[in-house]
Amino acid sequence: MNHELEYPRWQGPLEDAIHEFDPPVLYTKLQKAQKAVSERLQELDSDMDIGSRNEQQALADALTLIRVMHEERMVIL
Repeated sequence: MNHELEYPRWQGPLEDAIHEFDPPVLYTKLQKAQKAVSERLQELDSDMDIGSRNEQQALADALTLIRVMHEERMVIL
């Protein structure tokens, strides 16, 4: 990765999943990304400043992406 992620703690695992195409490995990476996103959402649940709202929207988008990837790329499992 040559670029800096704004939220590397959960965007890193998500990026790993995005670049994976081997179904068994992808499944594991999607699970890891979903866990990282869910944990961060729980942490931010009580923090409602502007930066947190921006990250919460990014996290919601990430969960949508994980769901879509699971539906579209895991069909062959």
